[in-house]
Amino acid sequence: MNPAFSNSEVSLWQEERCILNRLHVARGFLQRGVGLMFRKSVPEQYGDGLLFLKCRSLHTFNMRFALDMVFLNGAGEILKVRRGVRPWKIVYGPKSAAHVFEVPAGALANLTEDAPIVWRKSE
Repeated sequence: MNPAFSNSEVSLWQEERCILNRLHVARGFLQRGVGLMFRKSVPEQYGDGLLFLKCRSLHTFNMRFALDMVFLNGAGEILKVRRGVRPWKIVYGPKSAAHVFEVPAGALANLTEDAPIVWRKSE
């Protein structure tokens, strides 16, 4: 597992560009189970969105806004990107997916799907 994931927050970089400043690593039953449900937007304490370790699927039940989702392998490489996932959907990643993160729809405008990504500990 990427050492940056041991932090409570990580940032996502591609080609020396910061794509996402702060992704909160969802830990514990409540954060992982509830995530962003019932909220009108991503709360400040979650930064740009949530990263779910050891997770291959997400749902958008009880969501109030659309999400972009990125499924990663164990090395943090992009396997699948789903953009604009509306509420009340279930999204499955590939069987080789190890992690997934979710951000508000449109937040990944600078993400290049075929370029390698680098995870860093958020400062």
